[in-house]
Amino acid sequence: MKKAAALFVSILILAAGIFSSCSVNIIDNNAVILNDNAAGMIDPGFHAANHIRGVYEEDGTHIDDETLPESRYFIVRSREEQDAIFIPGTDLDVNYSDEMILVYTFRAIYIRPIRLQKLITGTDQIDIELNMRTNRGVHAVFVADACQPFQRYVIIKMDSISTSEVQFKVID
Repeated sequence: MKKAAALFVSILILAAGIFSSCSVNIIDNNAVILNDNAAGMIDPGFHAANHIRGVYEEDGTHIDDETLPESRYFIVRSREEQDAIFIPGTDLDVNYSDEMILVYTFRAIYIRPIRLQKLITGTDQIDIELNMRTNRGVHAVFVADACQPFQRYVIIKMDSISTSEVQFKVID
């Protein structure tokens, strides 16, 4: 009887470990998302100079220039760089002596919240995985939540490192 109980407890622990590892977050350098839909914080001049392909502006203009990239990122290491990107008065609470921010802009069709799934720092680059999947459950009613393609901005704060390359992956 004791062996059966011990076996049962062992199987439960093993199963819990397997199921909990399905959504493991690997996040280096104290990284956090400060804002996952930050278009309202971006300076209009900066936005106009950094369009991406395949999006619609608020006025309905379709940006479909094939020479534009599908996404962009910016590594911000100083208050001066921050002031060039964000509207005046934007306070991100970043200590640039030991922190930096990453601004990622991409073509999105969802306004779902974004989670930082993975951020791994290497010697040459930072690998980031952003997840905007919803966890609807087995009995949920599916509702269409897509919208017209727009340029979305995500701001991530992390410990400062010297890497100048960032690779983003968005899971939607």
